[in-house]
Amino acid sequence: MIAFDPRSGEVRDFDLCQGDVFEAGNEAFLVTLSGDLSLRVVDMFGRSRSVDECEAEWCTRGVVPEMVRHIGAWRFES
Repeated sequence: MIAFDPRSGEVRDFDLCQGDVFEAGNEAFLVTLSGDLSLRVVDMFGRSRSVDECEAEWCTRGVVPEMVRHIGAWRFES
């Protein structure tokens, strides 16, 4: 997923992991795993969608998500 990285101040690609949290268009989202182990994005209202569905919607709206908490890449960064 392409998102704004507040640590570097740049937009970059993230490999999403379960537990990641990000904001897009004034809404908060949590990345979870579904029963088939695919990544799902859950919004503030409990609606679950695939990452691809969310990215397609944000592209049409012109929204760039901002990563709030990224477990995967930031785990090893100081």
